[in-house]
Amino acid sequence: MKTSLKSLGLILTVLMVGCVPSLHPLFTKSDLIFDEALVGTWKDSDTTWSFKQAGQHGYELLMIDSENKVGNFEAHLVKLGDHHFLDLYPHEPEIAQNGFYKMHLIPSHTFLWIQRTEDTLSLKFMSPDIIRDLVLENPGLIQHEIVKDTVVLTAKPKALQKFLLDHIHDEDLFSEASKLKRQ
Repeated sequence: MKTSLKSLGLILTVLMVGCVPSLHPLFTKSDLIFDEALVGTWKDSDTTWSFKQAGQHGYELLMIDSENKVGNFEAHLVKLGDHHFLDLYPHEPEIAQNGFYKMHLIPSHTFLWIQRTEDTLSLKFMSPDIIRDLVLENPGLIQHEIVKDTVVLTAKPKALQKFLLDHIHDEDLFSEASKLKRQ
């Protein structure tokens, strides 16, 4: 399924304002797990998240916001130690532009710390402001680039994993949890 040009705006807004984009995934093949209980529809007051199985260790995520704008993602559940993360990667949007224009839109991965109970999904996004402060204080902390005031992580999966596990309990690194209820 393809997203529309309007949905591209939503995806870019979410990635650039509320998340920390990464050029590389958080996982290697051995880090992936599949949890059948994640499949289904989850909702908070603003957004619906619908997960379908895609392949052995993947999901297709259809996210619909309160304005009925759609985002379509590849999602992978990653187990790092005792923690679980979602790695989201957008499907290629359907836009009425030529190939040269499209090659300038670089999709990125985003990571969410996920905790699930039987009927609740708790999602925490990495804070772009805290990440920016961390890398400005210590530029060698993790490979990155700063693009128009946005930190873009460029580290490979194992370095990303180490960074997250080393800083998972840092105050404010992750947002307050968004709680979704199973529908």
